[in-house]
Amino acid sequence: MNHLNRRRFLALSSAGAASAVLVACGNEPPTAEELNPTQIPDVAGAPPTLAPITSTPETARGGDSGAEGGEEAGGGSADGGEEAGGGEQAAAGGGAEPVSVEGGDLFFEPNEFSVAPGGTITLTNIGMLPHDMSVDEWGGVIIGPLEADQSGDYTVPEDVQPGESFVFYCSIPGHREAGMEGTLTIAEAGGGGEAAAPAEEEATPEGGAATPMASPVDEATPEEGGEQAAAAGGGGGGTEVAVEAGDLFFEPTEFEVAPGGTITLSNAGVLPHDMAVDEWDGVIIGPLNGGESGEYTVPEDVQPGETFTFYCSVPGHKEAGMEGTLTIV
Repeated sequence: MNHLNRRRFLALSSAGAASAVLVACGNEPPTAEELNPTQIPDVAGAPPTLAPITSTPETARGGDSGAEGGEEAGGGSADGGEEAGGGEQAAAGGGAEPVSVEGGDLFFEPNEFSVAPGGTITLTNIGMLPHDMSVDEWGGVIIGPLEADQSGDYTVPEDVQPGESFVFYCSIPGHREAGMEGTLTIAEAGGGGEAAAPAEEEATPEGGAATPMASPVDEATPEEGGEQAAAAGGGGGGTEVAVEAGDLFFEPTEFEVAPGGTITLSNAGVLPHDMAVDEWDGVIIGPLNGGESGEYTVPEDVQPGETFTFYCSVPGHKEAGMEGTLTIV
């Protein structure tokens, strides 16, 4: 009986072992490589692995992206800070807005503006006469002299104080007296360039000021006729012709005079003026300051019917319109 039970026990044990072997053969446990397919080594020439991305590399890449995003965000903030603050220049006052000023014939536009320490002033000559910009406290002429269409720059001293004001002007003789001056005010660092509104307001009166200068030429017609008539009737005697020089014009611009006659030039402007005739050796009267007069006697050997061009030889004045024609009668 004991022998039989032992045999049954051995048979059952063998069957159980066989079943365990069969189960093990049909359900082998997954390997580490199968659980982590992205760790499969690359093989040259093999197609790309389509295994799903596991959380580990995804997290790593997310960390890289976050780092890159942080760098980009940090870089943007740094750039924005430099742009907003003007960088090192802002600290030195060099971040101030530049100021552009036009110098026309006997005016500045604008003639009032603000500029920060270390800021730049640019002067452009839009007229025909030479012009400059001077500030006595900064050593006199700071830009120029400039011919027509030329430009020049000046950097405002760093040690000037916000709120200070300085008078600037054109130092060419007579130009300041004719109205070429203005005021600049020192602004806080990073400011300046506030000139648009004053420029438009000042341009109008300056532009309007030019009209009275031109109008006397038209009003001169009756006087011109009288002078021409006197000159025509003078023959070879000492017939006199009076000519007025204003700022950038002659009145009249055409007249007649006899051989041996006298031409009298009076400067009714504030700029210096003269009268020149190239065929008569250049300057024949002047230069004259405002309020002064001078005379010239026409050569006796000129012939009736001859014409000559007269002009003001002060630089830029002829180009601005100060010329005319005289005829011998």
